[in-house]
Amino acid sequence: MTSLRDSMTSAWKISQREGVNGSVSCSLWCLREKLCVSFLYNDVTHDCHLFAVVHKVADMTSSSVGYRYYDTCRAAGYYGASCTADGECRLTKTRCFHDRCRCQPGYSFDAHQAKCVTSCSSYGSEFEAIPEYFIDSNNEESISGIDTASCLLRCRQATSYVCRTADVRISPSPACSTASVTKNDVPASDWKRLTTWATAHYQRHCRV
Repeated sequence: MTSLRDSMTSAWKISQREGVNGSVSCSLWCLREKLCVSFLYNDVTHDCHLFAVVHKVADMTSSSVGYRYYDTCRAAGYYGASCTADGECRLTKTRCFHDRCRCQPGYSFDAHQAKCVTSCSSYGSEFEAIPEYFIDSNNEESISGIDTASCLLRCRQATSYVCRTADVRISPSPACSTASVTKNDVPASDWKRLTTWATAHYQRHCRV
C-alpha cells in the first residue's frame, strides 16, 4: 500500500463509514467491496472512504488533517495507477497517458465492469481530460465566456440530451462546446488537434 497524508477528494467515491476502528478495518471493508481499489482513513475522526480508482497527489482537492490515502493490492495497472508504458495498464482500452493509466480517447471508464467502454448505461460526474484535442462540429451546445468548471457542470446538468463529451477553449477567449457524441462516433477528420490555443477535450465517465 502507498499513502498520502492530510488530503481529501470525493472523486470516484463509492461509500463512506464513520467510527471505523483503524486503517486495517477500513482496508478489510474495502476488500469486501467489489469496486473498491483504494481508500482514505482518518486517524482522528475514524472515517473511512472507499474509492473505485487509484488516486494520486494531483487528484486531491483539499487539505484535511488526519486523513491518509492507501492503495490496495488491486491498484497495480488499474485506472489511475502510475505507469511508464501502455503495457503496464491492465484494463481493457487503457493506455499510459501522462504517467497514469487512463482510458483511450473515445472511451469512458466503467468501474462496474473494470474496463473502458464506448458508452455507459448511466453517466457520472467524472471526466477524462485530453489536452490539445477537440471534436469539430457535432455539438449540442456552444457557449462563449465560461470556464472549464462551468462547461463541465453544464454537461452534467444537460437534460434535453445525454452529454458525453465537452470541449473547452481556455484562451485566447473562453468557450465551451458540449456533445452527445464521442471521438468514436464521428469521422476521423472531425477529431482534431490544436496546439496554438489552450484547448482540452473532456470525455465523461460512467456513474459509479
